Amino acid sequence: MPIITPLVDAGYAAWLKSDGLYVVATDSDVESRWGDDGIETTLLSAIAFGGPAVEEAVRELRLLGGPLVRDEHVVDGLRHDLTGKRIRIRTYSLQPMGYDGAGALAIVVKAVESETSDTTTLTVIRRLA
Repeated sequence: MPIITPLVDAGYAAWLKSDGLYVVATDSDVESRWGDDGIETTLLSAIAFGGPAVEEAVRELRLLGGPLVRDEHVVDGLRHDLTGKRIRIRTYSLQPMGYDGAGALAIVVKAVESETSDTTTLTVIRRLA
């Protein structure tokens, strides 16, 4: 009879199947500004410990706590890998749109690679300056 060995350690498999740990971050200024129109966001990640999870929750609140704007930018290269990533957009030609020389932090929510050129259109969200 053949010996069958599991592909994944039993303890690791149990951890993967377990419920997530949740951390909540709130900001009274944001709550007073938005009231019932505010949104609640949930982010699932591989962060396994409370301290780093609190830091991530506060970082997300800083980004999402104010008014947001959606922009599109065409960048060189095929960059589908940027979807879901936080990037800094640096350009001097877009100052009227609220960008400055230091750049603006943004989250890439969509990346569409061109079929005819070596470029990608990034749809990003960022805090309104």
